[in-house]
Amino acid sequence: MGLSVKQKKFIKAIQSKDYRYLYYGGGVGGGKSIVVIGFLDELCQNYPGVRVAIIRKTLSTLRRNTIPSINKILELNGDPMRCKLSKTEWTYNYKNGSQMLLVDADISVDPILNKLRGLELTLAVMEEANEMDESVFSALITRVGRWKNQEFGIPNLVLFTSNPDQNWVKTRFYDLYDHNLLETLPKQEEETYRLERAPYYFLKALPTDNPYNSKEYLESLGDLPPPEYERYVKGNWDYATIENQLI
Repeated sequence: MGLSVKQKKFIKAIQSKDYRYLYYGGGVGGGKSIVVIGFLDELCQNYPGVRVAIIRKTLSTLRRNTIPSINKILELNGDPMRCKLSKTEWTYNYKNGSQMLLVDADISVDPILNKLRGLELTLAVMEEANEMDESVFSALITRVGRWKNQEFGIPNLVLFTSNPDQNWVKTRFYDLYDHNLLETLPKQEEETYRLERAPYYFLKALPTDNPYNSKEYLESLGDLPPPEYERYVKGNWDYATIENQLI
C-alpha cells in the first residue's frame, strides 16, 4: 500500500517498540482506518497463526464501516483471496492460519465485556475508541500479548483511532501528549520528551494529511458548521459540545 508521510511516521512508531498504546487520528478523512487495519493485515500475512482483533462499539458499525475498509485493504495490499470472512464468527481466516476477529464491545449490552475477556490475542485495534467505554481498553490490556508474541517477538500493542471527543481518549492521549509543545522542541529534546510519555503515543492526522483526498472533498468540508469544522477538520479537541448535533 502507498502510505502518506503521517502514516509512515505512525508505522515507524509501532516498529520502534517504544510504545504499547498508539493513537492515530483526530479528524475525518485522515486515513486512520487504512493504516491500522493495513498494519493488521500485513502482520497476519507475515506471521502465520497470529490472532488480532478489531474492536468497535456495535456489530452493525463493524459490518457497515469496518468490513468495507478491510475489503478495500485486501485489494490494495495483495491477493484479496488470501483470507475469507466467516459471517458466523465474524472472523477473517487467513490461509496461513492467522485470524482477524471483529468484536463488538458495548457495555450497555455486555456490561462485563464477556466477548473480550475470553480472548487470547497478539494485538488489537480500537476503531473509533471515543465511542466505547474506557473499560474496553482496560479489558484489552489483559488480552493482548497472549498469542504467539514471544514466538515471533511481537510486542503487546493496542492501536487506537478516533475523532476528537471530551472523554477518556482525550485524557489518555491528547492531554498526556502535548503535541503543540513537541513541535517547538529541537529534535533531540523531542525524542526525550516523547519517550517520557511512553507507553502512550499520539499522532494527529487530519484530512489535509491524506494525499488521497480529492480537492473537491476537502473543499466540501468547508460547508460544515464552525464547531464541527473545528472538531472534524482542524482536529480541535477543545471544541464546544453542541446539544443534539448530528455528526
